[in-house]
Amino acid sequence: MHPRAALLAVGLAACGSGGSTAPDAPIVTVDAARPDGEVSPDGELPPDAAAPDGTSTPDAASSDATPGGSVAVSLATGGIPLTQVTLVSQTSDGAVYRSASPVGGAASLEIPTGGMVTVAFLVNGADHYLWTVLGTQEGDQIVVGPVGRPAAGPNIGQVTVTAPAAFPGAIGHTIAGATCPSLVRQALVPASPISFPVDAACIAASSPSLDLIAAAVDASGSTLAYSLGGAAFAGTDAAVTLPAWTAARTLDVTAQNVPAAATSVRAQIELGSGTAPYAAEFQDWFAGGDPISPFHLHLPGGSFQSAVSYVVTASTQLPDGSQSGRTISGTVASPYAPLAVDLAALLPALGDVTMTTTEPARPVVAWTAESPLPGGASGLVALSWQDAQQRIHYWFIVVPVSSSVRAPALPAGLSAWLPTADRTFVVAVAFDTRAPADGRFDLVVDAPAVPASAGKTSRFLTCVPSCH
Repeated sequence: MHPRAALLAVGLAACGSGGSTAPDAPIVTVDAARPDGEVSPDGELPPDAAAPDGTSTPDAASSDATPGGSVAVSLATGGIPLTQVTLVSQTSDGAVYRSASPVGGAASLEIPTGGMVTVAFLVNGADHYLWTVLGTQEGDQIVVGPVGRPAAGPNIGQVTVTAPAAFPGAIGHTIAGATCPSLVRQALVPASPISFPVDAACIAASSPSLDLIAAAVDASGSTLAYSLGGAAFAGTDAAVTLPAWTAARTLDVTAQNVPAAATSVRAQIELGSGTAPYAAEFQDWFAGGDPISPFHLHLPGGSFQSAVSYVVTASTQLPDGSQSGRTISGTVASPYAPLAVDLAALLPALGDVTMTTTEPARPVVAWTAESPLPGGASGLVALSWQDAQQRIHYWFIVVPVSSSVRAPALPAGLSAWLPTADRTFVVAVAFDTRAPADGRFDLVVDAPAVPASAGKTSRFLTCVPSCH
């Protein structure tokens, strides 16, 4: 057993005719086994995904590999239907070692020394997902899920919200749930009630209330004022009148030492927490225009005292359509003093990402970094493609700090899941310095999500054979 963890969430941007836009991708965690040896209690699967016994099946081709013990694999689906779930362990050179199907969402899988584990499943009966974790060791616990946005729970009622009258100078007003994935930001008419259903996923058992954020914005998109309120739920519908607007206060963010190759810089802040933090505001600077100056981002005023997350991203758009992005993120506490973010401390830029398909079913992805990456960083390689039947495929490979990775082999029964040489691929590589249990990758270079904790990321996205 050894203490190790990686928590990774990925989005892939569209790229080329064969590219695709991924939904919020699965989360994979890898941890040392619990003291009691149990797998995660969150594991759940539909009955048709379970095998009769959940035992590992040996593969004759790799029977001479050195046994390395076993790992616990479980699935927490988040309510998204997963089917055709298969677990595969592979040797360090990628040969199939064992395979199994989970029973009740969990299975024990035998692994070889220095090997890897791949989890395959269908999402909503259509999209194919493969997750491969390199360097697994005895006692690891691998949890896959959820896939996509958290599923809406049972509808527990309706909330009717009335916002204050129009704020002077605002051209638009919006409402959103601060921690509710199903209540996305939408327009509202000031002083007029707006109703929407609320599902159980929005309400925490420990605090049965829905936090609401209304914002008034000007023509530039800057927030002029906020109104924060909440609706308590006790098994019935609820109505809430939000308090008077409070003029926004300004957080000044200065990006120092902008890389010469950067084509844009974005500063963004986030309010709230939970599964759907509220991205309050962002501002962009583009190379070739005015010299960069401090970003003026707007927070709630008045009694609001919560810490606010921020992320500053330096991006480079390359002529071939490839994109590079590097971020520094953290939190700022009240009284929200001006923030200076030194981009000289960014992680090394990644580049020269290539994909070799000499053996199409086992592509090799390679990359370079302009200087050595920190040894403790967590890495992820992601591939996306469409097959001839227009089914979308994703393959995510969790990697240590390195410069290349070769996809492992899969059992014959998963041959339809493998890439072929005639496809166009979206290929992304990312590294993250945050503690593995907190790590999160967002590979949509032009629209980064605000990380939940302080850290740095470096990522590169391209297309093979071309983004055009």
